[in-house]
Amino acid sequence: MMGQMVKAGLPARMREWMSGRSGPFNFNVMCIGLQIPQGPVRHYVARMLEAFVERGEVGKENRVPSTLTTAFKKMMAGIPIGSVYLYNHSWRRPTEAPMKKKILRSMRLLSFREPFSVADVQGLAGAPERSYVDLLLRKLSKENYVHCVGVRACPHGQGKEALYRVADLAKFRVDLL
Repeated sequence: MMGQMVKAGLPARMREWMSGRSGPFNFNVMCIGLQIPQGPVRHYVARMLEAFVERGEVGKENRVPSTLTTAFKKMMAGIPIGSVYLYNHSWRRPTEAPMKKKILRSMRLLSFREPFSVADVQGLAGAPERSYVDLLLRKLSKENYVHCVGVRACPHGQGKEALYRVADLAKFRVDLL
């Protein structure tokens, strides 16, 4: 970045600084607070701030005064103008892999009755693609959570599909759910 280096851990520093504010702040105030120098590094910080806004961790409000006099009065009173940001203190990181949880629950539920196929799990879990279910089943098979118990004809009439069963329902529930 043309002679200026971005300090390590900048997103964490930004998050800490922003979460410490109870009111709105603007980009320049944040850069001054984090001791970000003028130049290309600020463009990087601006892109990172937009990423915070996109994921909902920071709210953005455009405060554009109607006249120059109004803008001057607000500046003199210390009220930020232009784009103003506000940290969302109730924001939490999204839960890990909600589709994976649905697929694992479907496998356990289906395994109570009879062996299941990838298509059975995909249908019950509502997974949009078969490939992810297949990948997860192969991984669980290598880890001995499920095992292949046979094959059956595909519902569409061409080919065969593997049938699986959860090896130990209690261990599966404790370890994976």
